[in-house]
Amino acid sequence: MHKLLQKPAIRLLLTLFIGLPGISEAGQFDNSLWIGNNGTSTFPILNTDRAGNELRRVDATEATGIAIDPVANRIYFGTGAGQITGRDLTNPALPLATLNPPVTFASDMAFDGTYLWRTDSGNREVQKIDPNTGTVVFSFTPDVYVLGIAWDGSNLWLSEYNGFLGNERIIQYTPQGLPTGVAFPAPLGGAHVGGLAFDTSDNTLWIGSTDQVYHVDTTGTLLGSFSLPASNRFIDGLEFQGIERSIISLIGSGTLIPGSNSVFSAFPQSPALAAGSTVFLGTGAGQAGVFVAIPGIPLSSIANLTTLIPNGIGTFTSFGAIAAAGTSTSFIGNGIGQAGVYVAIPNEPFRPVATLTTPIPNGIGTFTSFGAIAAAGTSTSFIGNGIGQAGVYVAIPTDPIRPVADLTTLIPNGIGTFTSFGAIAAAGTSTSFIGNGIGQAGVYVAIPSDPVRPVADLTTLIPNGIGTFTSFGAIASAGTSTSFIGNGIGQAGVYVAIPQEPIRPVADLTTQIPGGIGTFTGFSSLSSSVNHTAFLGTGSNGQAGVYLASTLSKVIAVGDSLNGKRVTALRFGSNGLDGVNVAFTAGFADGTQGVFKVRVNNYAYTGFFVPVSNPPAVNLAVAGCTVPMKFSLKGNQGVGVIAAGYPKSQPIACPAGVPVNTIPNAATAPANKLTYNAKNDVYTYGWSTQKSWKNTCREFQLRLNDGTLHKASFRFK
Repeated sequence: MHKLLQKPAIRLLLTLFIGLPGISEAGQFDNSLWIGNNGTSTFPILNTDRAGNELRRVDATEATGIAIDPVANRIYFGTGAGQITGRDLTNPALPLATLNPPVTFASDMAFDGTYLWRTDSGNREVQKIDPNTGTVVFSFTPDVYVLGIAWDGSNLWLSEYNGFLGNERIIQYTPQGLPTGVAFPAPLGGAHVGGLAFDTSDNTLWIGSTDQVYHVDTTGTLLGSFSLPASNRFIDGLEFQGIERSIISLIGSGTLIPGSNSVFSAFPQSPALAAGSTVFLGTGAGQAGVFVAIPGIPLSSIANLTTLIPNGIGTFTSFGAIAAAGTSTSFIGNGIGQAGVYVAIPNEPFRPVATLTTPIPNGIGTFTSFGAIAAAGTSTSFIGNGIGQAGVYVAIPTDPIRPVADLTTLIPNGIGTFTSFGAIAAAGTSTSFIGNGIGQAGVYVAIPSDPVRPVADLTTLIPNGIGTFTSFGAIASAGTSTSFIGNGIGQAGVYVAIPQEPIRPVADLTTQIPGGIGTFTGFSSLSSSVNHTAFLGTGSNGQAGVYLASTLSKVIAVGDSLNGKRVTALRFGSNGLDGVNVAFTAGFADGTQGVFKVRVNNYAYTGFFVPVSNPPAVNLAVAGCTVPMKFSLKGNQGVGVIAAGYPKSQPIACPAGVPVNTIPNAATAPANKLTYNAKNDVYTYGWSTQKSWKNTCREFQLRLNDGTLHKASFRFK
């Protein structure tokens, strides 16, 4: 039963970005379960957290099956007689639409991104249903009677029904109705097997039974369980609601260009994400510029056609590639007889990194043009060309530009030197690039003071494929990993390479398109963050979309609706994923365009740091002091990460029998303000306490705008 499993709920918050408030409470039902009531409205339908704590309920409604369509923000409840009602996921009490597909006895349901799936336990059938018409467009007959069903982004999981005789199995099938060969006995200790849900937070399964929900991995290992109040409720309707994805419209055609009387008409490049901001190239009538969108701050221009060229003559006449890292933006800007790579940092004059007057390091003369650029930390990497020269270079403030590789660099494990360079990417102090030689090509990584090393080349075997790579496309970097698009004879895929580990495929031409039809037919771009890769993939009959590989889920695809308009084209680039958000440009059937951002993951929250201890400990502090609440989100996510209305605190009973941590009186921080220290990767919020709290206990609550809530207990003296 799952659509959220493959792509958590997407709510379209298509509000013009300027002045947009933070996403308040956007994920309060993230990673939760929906529990049905086996053909009776006597029990309420429950929405619980993963520990079984009730979050909300729907009374007087039957749900033998449950499925969720996050794109439409819709939840479906099915009855044993076969009726399916579609409801608003935010307020599911009232039905919005009703379907009546024919069935003998309907049981569990799932959603695959396009279609509903339902088990007919009275007819040993699995049905694929058009949610718009209720038409059964496909069905298959499994080898056994089945009851529960879940969708994992590529395949279906079914729970066996044998009249509750025991030893039921959980079996995986393809969407074409073929068993994959994966099956395991349900480890419920003799309890009856009911509905299924696939958990996208950790790629596991939930199994319903009588007054009990079990958590298992996909090999059948029991991970845990929770009980409902004893009521003899058999759970044959079960669904997992994953991370709520909120698509935000940052800017669109027709929006006034800052500092002008004209409006945007096009966004010719994919946007770049960094530290909570989105950088994009926008054009209008006789205008073009690099702009930045930051939550809660009016749209602003970094550089446009009225901007004077630093160390140059006149103003910019056009702009090329853009990249972002931290709070800085790098871009290629052109003028009359001029071109260069430039960096802009807030509150500082933007500066040239390299121009046509810059001598080529270890070369002859000056640069004549610039190609791709990448950014990481305070450094900017770029491809620069000269007369008979080309190379990959890195510029760090106050340091001379240094070559990473040029036409004199020997090809590692190859013959001769590089003859040209393609895409580049940067992460930390490393730079990755595609390099070519005579009859040679590969993906390479350069780290300061280390020799350039190959990640993959034309001698590298294709993982899970046949033969070796024949060419390479886009690349991306994050941490110590490098992702790339690789091709072979009749083969293509997205791959990730981590030092000392085998290259692994993320998706290839055998991978089922999440929410689509058939398998991928090609890949054109990708972006990486730590533990995550997103890519632009294509399929037959014009299918194209942005997909998140960590849960193999669709983010957005051609044919989807945004702001009431049909998406006809998408742009997504190497800076389009920051680990929490994905940014993309969409074109619509009416000829308009827009830049969008969608949250796809929770922050990598690490817990509170010293001087504060995490639960179950209680922190002893002086009433009236300012407590530095320190934490990390594994990178600079900007200072707009706290949900509206937070932090806050509430009185609690003073905990007993738990460790006590004393907050030093000297511990201070700016009161009621969130700051970020890039050097230590630490956020600090100065929690201003009140003197009236003396001799009481309180719970500090920090909700982030990914919906997660983090707490700490305090006793005041």
